[in-house]
Order: sequence, then C-alpha cells, then structure tokens
Amino acid sequence: MDYSAISDLSEADFAMWLTGEIGVAAIPVSAFYTQPRESGVVRFCFAKKQETLALALERLAKL
Repeated sequence: MDYSAISDLSEADFAMWLTGEIGVAAIPVSAFYTQPRESGVVRFCFAKKQETLALALERLAKL
C-alpha cells in the first residue's frame, strides 16, 4: 500500500505507527532489500481469518 497521502514517515516508522496506533501490522517493503531503499510502500499479510481482515479494513478505512 502506498501511504504517501497519509504520512511522510519512513516505511519502518510508518509500519511501527500503524501497528501501535491503528492495530494493523504492516511490513516495510524496504525490509526486502539488502540496501536501504524507501518507496513509501508497506505490505500486509492476507493469510488471516475473514474476521481479522474485516477488522483491519475497518481500521484502515478510518485513515
């Protein structure tokens, strides 16, 4: 998810904020590169129960 319209935090900081404040865990895309590379994008895991995904969507919709 491109979060540039929501925040100018680094990917790692945004992922930590999203987890701590919103209750939805995200993975910074930069974590998949050997050299630091900021793209303003985070990833989510969709291998979850439907109820968990629905709750995450409710929380994200408030952003």
